[in-house]
Amino acid sequence: KLLCGVVTDSVHDAWRDAAADNGLLEVCDGFSFHSYRSPADEERLVGIFRNWLASRGSPTFPLLITEAGTQSDDWKSSSGQACSAAKPQCAGETPGGYYCYNNACVGKMRPTYEEDLIYAWDLVAKAVEHKALGLQGSFAFVLFYYAEKTGSFSMTGRDGTALRALAAMQQAISVLSGAVYIGDLPNSGWRVFNTTDDGLVAVV
Repeated sequence: KLLCGVVTDSVHDAWRDAAADNGLLEVCDGFSFHSYRSPADEERLVGIFRNWLASRGSPTFPLLITEAGTQSDDWKSSSGQACSAAKPQCAGETPGGYYCYNNACVGKMRPTYEEDLIYAWDLVAKAVEHKALGLQGSFAFVLFYYAEKTGSFSMTGRDGTALRALAAMQQAISVLSGAVYIGDLPNSGWRVFNTTDDGLVAVV
């Protein structure tokens, strides 16, 4: 099957319409995009793409988020040291040490305790939203260590050790795999799923 889409979460209406006018939806089996927004914004974001598909006569066309990440400043990779092209040396953590990027020394081994918790919550909350919104697929970004600018998007530390986000995503997948979204608890904002063993699981 052929998956088509964009590597961003922000696409101008004119681009989407031009793609559809040129037969994109006829040659593809699904449409993908990325999201690095807050969990609370996911329903609105997915709605933009669903409304576009409905306007093109394809309201049930499969949607996938092929990069579901958090804001990179959830856990900061910077050591707090300054550097420059003239003085690129960065002292500190091993293996490999810190390295210079955009005049900042980056490459922190692991997030702080608070950063770790926030990052794990952010990733799992997005996964829950994507399940409730009926996406064909949602892929958390990213398993291996990856730093960009002064932040990291990683579920593992720079030393290869697992972070809370990895364990939290494993648990979310285990609980929600095969579950069916049945609605929200009134006045709560909690998503409710019917699990494969006919129990009910409420998820914030």
